[in-house]
Amino acid sequence: MVTTPYKILGVDPGTNILGYAVIEVDGKQIKVINFGVFRLE
Repeated sequence: MVTTPYKILGVDPGTNILGYAVIEVDGKQIKVINFGVFRLE
């Protein structure tokens, strides 16, 4: 079975800090593309 890789954006909203992550899923492989935080002060 051939699968197409896809990306997922995860967001963790907070009051002063917003976290995020982007991962890529390809079959059973999961790869972290980027992650970080935005400080909303």
